[in-house]
Amino acid sequence: MRNFKDSRVMFHLLGTVKYDLVNQLQKQIVNLSTFSTAINPRQITVLLCEHDPVVTVGYSGSRSHIRLKAEQLQKQNLRTQWVNRGGGCFLHGEGQLCVYPIVPLSTFSASTKAITRLLRDAVRSGLEEIDYQTTTYKSNRAVWGRTGAVATVGVGKHEDMSTHGAYINVNPQMKHFGYIDSVTKLPEGQAKQTLSCLLAERRRAVRMSQVRSALIESVGHAFGCEDYHITTGHPELRRMVSTEH
Repeated sequence: MRNFKDSRVMFHLLGTVKYDLVNQLQKQIVNLSTFSTAINPRQITVLLCEHDPVVTVGYSGSRSHIRLKAEQLQKQNLRTQWVNRGGGCFLHGEGQLCVYPIVPLSTFSASTKAITRLLRDAVRSGLEEIDYQTTTYKSNRAVWGRTGAVATVGVGKHEDMSTHGAYINVNPQMKHFGYIDSVTKLPEGQAKQTLSCLLAERRRAVRMSQVRSALIESVGHAFGCEDYHITTGHPELRRMVSTEH
């Protein structure tokens, strides 16, 4: 995309992290970026991680999209959290790759809608690079495979930076996904409001590392950056975890 020319992208591989910690980390990065824009005005930070199980509800979601009673959620240790992002209800857990680009919107003359489209198309491109045949639809946030939607996008905003991002179901435990309606407006020709996964697409093992590598390349390219940087962890996350203990 023309607006992202000469951007600098830093990917942080975080492993499996509690959802609340990553939420807090995104806000901290936004706060720190306020002071660093003079040094790196075109810096984009991308967090990649998996989460412990939690159901999040975005602007388009409601409790009616979660077809589990309160006692069922409690029995399964599934809490529900309303969050400041687009999209509906998403179930998170290990085996789902989360991609969170933190983008200075004014610097790149971008909106959250533009980031949503860019990220959705980057997910599709990355999956097709590793031979998953996918489809996207105009005005729809999901990436669809043969078995249904395998990924969806929900972007938010904090101050002048984008937050939240894309969720790709690689090989999660699927027993609860059938009770969470993640797609509120079905495109013509699609029937499932719940998410599928890449494992179901081929019915054979799929490596998280392969999907993560493909997404790093496609997201870096989408942001106009061929010379991106990859690091493990994030210093602010390590500080937050040490404070917790």
